[in-house]
Amino acid sequence: MSGKISFRRTYAGYGDNVRPFERANDIGSVITEFLWYEGSPFYPLGDLISANISSVWLGAGEPTKDDEDNLDLVFKMPESDGGNFFEIVLRSNGGTSYGGWAWGQDLEVTDTVVSGHRVLVAHANELSVFLEYSLEKGKYVQRNVESDCKITTSTVRKLTKMAKRH
Repeated sequence: MSGKISFRRTYAGYGDNVRPFERANDIGSVITEFLWYEGSPFYPLGDLISANISSVWLGAGEPTKDDEDNLDLVFKMPESDGGNFFEIVLRSNGGTSYGGWAWGQDLEVTDTVVSGHRVLVAHANELSVFLEYSLEKGKYVQRNVESDCKITTSTVRKLTKMAKRH
């Protein structure tokens, strides 16, 4: 159950590579959310076309057998500045929602559960960033750690967007 998430299928390939539950309308609505950030495009359409996808169980306990409607999705966006953005789509009987993002070369699911969701670890070079589900924010956020270095989502996305332009 725990381990690095494997991304072996492209999303825009549709066909046999993407299963019907992975391209449902509710998934498309959440994709629209992460393609845009603060009212303007963040990813060009080409990034979605070349994104890889993985269906994973991020909930507590064992997944219900043959219940693909509750598998969460993680999109591995194309490389940017030595790593990838991982966009998380959470799915449950209660609906589908944007689950946050991570950045690094690899994304790992652990067996540790916080707020009903498995802890994720993004690996970037020698750095490991732990992400926990926040009930308050309704998505994954970086684990609270005491550090002199604080960076916001807005700053990361603005810097990445600027780097893509140059």
